[in-house]
Amino acid sequence: MGSVETSCIPALAPQNALDWDYFDFHPDSGVVMEDAGEGLAELVIKPLGEDLWLQPVFSIFPGIPEWRTSDLFEQHPERPGLWRFRHRQDDVLVLNNGEKYDPIMFEKTVENHPLVKGALVVGHGKVQPGLIIEPDWTLIQESDDRSLLQQLWPVVEEANSPDATQARIRKDMILFASREKPFCRTAKHSIAKRATLELYTPEIEALYSADRVDEELSAQLGAVGKNPGRVEIRDLVRRALKLLLGNLPDGYSDDDDIFTLAVDSVLVLSFARALRHALQETSVALGSADVYANPTINTLSTVIHNKINGANEGPETQQIPREQVMAQLVEEYTANLPQANQNPLPPPDCHTVILTGSTGSLGSYILETLLETPNIAKVYCLNRSEQAEERQKKTFASRGTRSDLSRATFLHADLSQPRFNLPEPTYDTLTATATLFIHAAWAVDFNHPLTSFAPTHLAGIHHAAAFALRSAHRCRLAFISSIAAVARHPSPAPESLVPFTAAARQGYAESKLVAERILAATGAPVTILRCGQLAGPRAGCGAWGRQEWLPSLVVSAAAMGLVPARLGAADALEWLPVDTAARAVVECALGAAGAGVDVLHVVAPRATSWSALLPVVREHCRRARGVEVEVVGYDEWVEALKEVALTAEEVRLKPSVKMVKFYESMKVSFPALSTARAVACSKSLRESGPVDAALFEKWLKQWA
Repeated sequence: MGSVETSCIPALAPQNALDWDYFDFHPDSGVVMEDAGEGLAELVIKPLGEDLWLQPVFSIFPGIPEWRTSDLFEQHPERPGLWRFRHRQDDVLVLNNGEKYDPIMFEKTVENHPLVKGALVVGHGKVQPGLIIEPDWTLIQESDDRSLLQQLWPVVEEANSPDATQARIRKDMILFASREKPFCRTAKHSIAKRATLELYTPEIEALYSADRVDEELSAQLGAVGKNPGRVEIRDLVRRALKLLLGNLPDGYSDDDDIFTLAVDSVLVLSFARALRHALQETSVALGSADVYANPTINTLSTVIHNKINGANEGPETQQIPREQVMAQLVEEYTANLPQANQNPLPPPDCHTVILTGSTGSLGSYILETLLETPNIAKVYCLNRSEQAEERQKKTFASRGTRSDLSRATFLHADLSQPRFNLPEPTYDTLTATATLFIHAAWAVDFNHPLTSFAPTHLAGIHHAAAFALRSAHRCRLAFISSIAAVARHPSPAPESLVPFTAAARQGYAESKLVAERILAATGAPVTILRCGQLAGPRAGCGAWGRQEWLPSLVVSAAAMGLVPARLGAADALEWLPVDTAARAVVECALGAAGAGVDVLHVVAPRATSWSALLPVVREHCRRARGVEVEVVGYDEWVEALKEVALTAEEVRLKPSVKMVKFYESMKVSFPALSTARAVACSKSLRESGPVDAALFEKWLKQWA
């Protein structure tokens, strides 16, 4: 293979004929494969010295330190050193949360429609992808955009991946190329993407405007007058939700939680915007926070009605104390559990482990650790996605992981359903063989209220407990909880069960504590592992996700020119590298024995401080971004964040604006945590040192 700039890049013939589509680049080619995330690597050519006849690119461009091809490859799953071309780097869309999205198959599917001449997915650095469709105007006589969209929407639905959430193209994020501005094309008649994007820059910016309201949605939704009644408001809310989702499931009730419908943060923004537009005559102030706090059609309708009529009009909604709600949920999800197996089989020499959430950040490192542990015979990974195994292979390849996946079996499961919605023979096999169940699957969303975690996650806890009670070996259930469950406990927070009042006042923290109490009430052998802040990995080439709160803070600080002197109320940081945390989880889960409940805090036993890392942040911003950042008080930084305009570009540059509520919650001091039991159980925790400047700088470079 080669290019105009590089000529032919020397490569060896693969030894196995079945690997005909893989490249084995010659050691003297200077090829270095640099991690590009998502299981892919970019082909980069490094100069080898003065003999440039093998590397003509350095003759054409003398003095350059390297040549980045922008070509992305995936490594052979079994033979390291063999690489298969996937696509160009500029073909990949990177959303503002760091999620990478390959649009090629999507575009090709849409282009298969006879009325479509070209399709181009847009949205690099944006909160969600959009789509520009170039119709084949020779086949279209007279047609407005709305009727044309109705004709083409089925093929867009077909192209939308069933495994995607944020990367799905929504109907209100589609625009049509005009007859007067056809797509730019190359001599080979393929779409010249960069030129076409430049041609349609004004239309794309309008598509992502913070103030844009989808005209079709608004026309179908309509508007209400100045004084709508409760029934009219409820019908409006229901219609808006139905229009945004395309439809509502049969039997969907006005009291059902909207977050059971795969409603994400992007759709919440659109939902609030659509309702605000329909209610504009009422001048009501309505935002995303109202949707999160009132996640059913009935509760949101009541709030809107009360806002319109004033706080003193209409019956006030009686607020049930949160501790009472938590207790009710524990009672609900411990009911109807099966009797525990009274004649458990003796434990076998080697463990069979069930793992949920294996494709998540912590879960993937837990799986890697399990596969490297000699006395693990088998790992069953339960995932909602049918593509979980493929995603796992890509994740391992991107980190250079050599773990043998032959001992792992991936099962398509739904934890919210009885018996995980598995075929009966499969479920029976698991109950007959499993000795350990590690439950790591949980949505990390600080906006959702407690009740939104019930239908999926608390139901999943109930079914996991039922599994453990039925299992032949009295399977131990290790649950990944969070230190947010003890955020309001007096110092030091103990490694034991705590009252409901201990949880932080947010749905995520409350759901974790409710789950702990459900498991404790079942009588199954349980290990509760309260994890603290998990950072990037200490070893290998994995990354600390750019969309998380700390990476977002650093990226935003560089764009704002301001960085906080402290991280909220705390200066001591008990950050634990995610690979160390995974080893600690496995050590603690395997090391537990007997009945009852073990509670352990998986946090760094030796803390670092933000003040020690602050010079590293400032130097990084100066060197990598050319920006001098001013150190300001935490309150001043949060207030400056609140002043950032919520335009698409500002959200891209300063992603922390999406988490203002979370940063405000950090103003409350966190208790010290007891760690004696976890440290005694885990060799990895005992040997773990604090995050130092060198390790932190490694992560910083990943966010630049």
